[in-house]
Amino acid sequence: INLYQARSGSRYQFDFWLYVHKAGTNGTAGVKQWYMEMQGMGGDNNGDDYIAYNSRSGDIIECYNGVGPATAAWINIGASTTENTWQHHRLSVDSISRIVTIYVGDMTTPVYSGHIARPDVAVPTLWKLKNEGTTANDGWYAIDDISLTVDNAVSSLATTFTEGFENYTADTNPAGGPWVTIACDGTGSGKSLDYAKVQVVGTSTVAPHSGTNCLMLQIGRAHV
Repeated sequence: INLYQARSGSRYQFDFWLYVHKAGTNGTAGVKQWYMEMQGMGGDNNGDDYIAYNSRSGDIIECYNGVGPATAAWINIGASTTENTWQHHRLSVDSISRIVTIYVGDMTTPVYSGHIARPDVAVPTLWKLKNEGTTANDGWYAIDDISLTVDNAVSSLATTFTEGFENYTADTNPAGGPWVTIACDGTGSGKSLDYAKVQVVGTSTVAPHSGTNCLMLQIGRAHV
């Protein structure tokens, strides 16, 4: 699913409903099944994962945590797939902290909160749906009522986009703002966040071209 005209923002919320059927013709439930990835396309990370989310081990639901300094790994989120009924899933991502909060069934109380799959993927532009079943017993799943909500999205690029950084607090980590989305010490799984690499700075650092603030990017995969 291509996420048409994707925009960066302060929060992304993915909502969808799943209907999972794993029992095969002999009545034995399978193991592997649904697997989905929200991916960011373009720049240095063509096709890299923003979110990786699955049920590949029985009914256990897992999410991939790929932000350091902890070792990148699949995490059991503490919720399970309920078969043969529609189940609501919500994944809410804070773009600055790179934290995804997951709700399953109950949209009030989250079941999990942890880092996303990669520290350096900026804007999700593709939603990949897969069935990893390898036997008839792994069955099938259906998905419905898919939505993506972006908070504080950058305005339409059909009009002039300007940013002078005057509404930011200088020398504060992280810089914040709906489009300053990444600051990390490298690319790929397991790299750590480093908010000091992207900062709005004031006149004590450099004389801005105009006003009192400008944006500074340091070495080591500082992205906006």
